[in-house]
Amino acid sequence: ASITNGGAAPIYQWEVNSLNVGTNSNIYSYVPSNGNSVICVLSSNAQCASSSIAMSNTINLTVDPNVAPTVTISGATVITTGSTQTYTATVNVSGTVTYQWQVNGVNVGTNTSTYTYTPNDSDILVCNITVSGAGCYIGNWATNKITIYTTMGITQLSNNSAIHIYPNPTNDLLHVDGVQENMTYRILNVMGAAMQEGKLHVGGNGIAIEEYPAGMYLLELTNSKGERQVKRVVRE
Repeated sequence: ASITNGGAAPIYQWEVNSLNVGTNSNIYSYVPSNGNSVICVLSSNAQCASSSIAMSNTINLTVDPNVAPTVTISGATVITTGSTQTYTATVNVSGTVTYQWQVNGVNVGTNTSTYTYTPNDSDILVCNITVSGAGCYIGNWATNKITIYTTMGITQLSNNSAIHIYPNPTNDLLHVDGVQENMTYRILNVMGAAMQEGKLHVGGNGIAIEEYPAGMYLLELTNSKGERQVKRVVRE
């Protein structure tokens, strides 16, 4: 608090939200909360002061919440072999963001929120960010990754041409009938992250997806030879 005509022994009374706080000092330090109002009341012992009490202006505080940085990659995860794709990283912070893209663990691209290249089958694309500058952050980095599949890398299952997947779209149970040999399956989201995995047996099978949010998913089937097939499925 800066004062005039406080006299030789001024008395300071700080208030936060109309409650007395602090000590008799022209400085008050504390950890504010959002919406706090701070004032200082001066008691002057100066001779000839027109009033012995003076109240400061009110400081109304806005405290930004601490934010944990996040980054999300958007772009196609099932693509035509040899096609060039652009992937975009979206962040939730407003500070200075540094981007580092990686493909299969190798640094690629430049310090930008987009990366364009021609993916290979099963590429793992990662975007790492670090954050600095204005803002209150819980940590200063974040990462996100997706797996990209190409049509050439998806070998059709040689002994399972009769597989029937229905209903599609569905809102609860996905039927996989006509399986000719035991195999594994995975349900992937559009970012390539595995949501569920398990085994399919000869004949008819059911995969429960009612707990997933509505949207598009990928059903990946793999047989004992490593041949696999990917089918788009929709959860209503």
